[in-house]
Amino acid sequence: MKISALFVLLFVKLTISNPDHSKVKRLSNDGKSNPLTWFILQQFSALGNKLEKLREVIDENRKNADTKVSVLQDKLEKLGSNLETPKPQDNDNKLIKQIEDFKKNGLKKIETIAAKNGKELDSFRKEIDAIKNGMVKKANFRQLENRVRTIQQNVQQMQSQMANSRRSSIVFFAFLKNDLYAVGSEVLKFADVRINKGGAFNPSTGVFTAPKQGNYQMSCTIMGFAGHEFFYLVMKNGSVYSYGTTSSGGHFNTETSLILMNLRKGDRVYIQHRHIASRVHANKNSYFSGYLISV
Repeated sequence: MKISALFVLLFVKLTISNPDHSKVKRLSNDGKSNPLTWFILQQFSALGNKLEKLREVIDENRKNADTKVSVLQDKLEKLGSNLETPKPQDNDNKLIKQIEDFKKNGLKKIETIAAKNGKELDSFRKEIDAIKNGMVKKANFRQLENRVRTIQQNVQQMQSQMANSRRSSIVFFAFLKNDLYAVGSEVLKFADVRINKGGAFNPSTGVFTAPKQGNYQMSCTIMGFAGHEFFYLVMKNGSVYSYGTTSSGGHFNTETSLILMNLRKGDRVYIQHRHIASRVHANKNSYFSGYLISV
C-alpha cells in the first residue's frame, strides 16, 4: 500500500508538472495493467484536466486583477492630484464661516442703517411738523396780510377823499359885522368873512351857493339883546329847512343851529329873519359857517 501511495503521488506530480494524456492512453491499453491502477489513472487524468482548467481560470483572474490594479492605480493618481485642490468639506467650512461673518457684520450694518434711517425719519418728521407749523403761520400771516391790505386800501381811499377834499375844499366862516335891527323877512348878511375857501359864500348877499353836490354841515349862532327874542330861519332855495329862536330874558341870549344838508350844485343856503322886529348883537357873537363833508 505504501508503494501504491508513493506511485500515486509521483504520478500526480508528473501530471501536474507535465500533463500528457497520450501516456495515460498507452497505459490504459497495457494488458499488464491492474484494473485498480487503471481506475486511478483515469481519475487522475480527469483531475489533471480540471487542474488545467483551474490554471487557465487563475491566469485569467490574474490578468483581470492586474487590469483592475492598473485602473485603481490610475484612480489613485488622479485622486492624489485632486487632493491638492480644496476639498468640498473645506469649501463648506469656508461658506459656513462667510455666512457667520455675514450674520455678524451684516446684522451690524443693518442695525447701523436702521438707526441711521430712524434718525433720518425723525428728522423728516420734524421737518414735516415745521412745515405744518410754517403753513399755519403762513396762513395766519396771509390773513394778517389781507387785513393790512384792506386797511391800506381804506387808508388810500380816505387819503384820496381827503386829497379830493383838499383840492376842492369848500368851507366858509363869517361873523355878523354890525348889530342888526331886523324889521321884516330880510337875509342876514355876515360881512366879516374869515374863511371862504372855494368862494362859495357871498358876504354881500349872505348866501352860500353849493359849487358841487355833496353832504354839507351848516351852522349858525345868533345872539339876541336882553329882553328881546330873535326868530330866524335856515333857508334852502327859498324854503324853510330849520327854525331857530333866542330866548327872552334879562341877559343876552344865544341860539345855535347845527344842520346837515345834502345839496346839489347851485343850491342856495342862507339865514333869514322872521316874525316881529328884533335886534341881533354882532361883535363876534353871531356867525354863519359851513363846509363840504363828502361828495
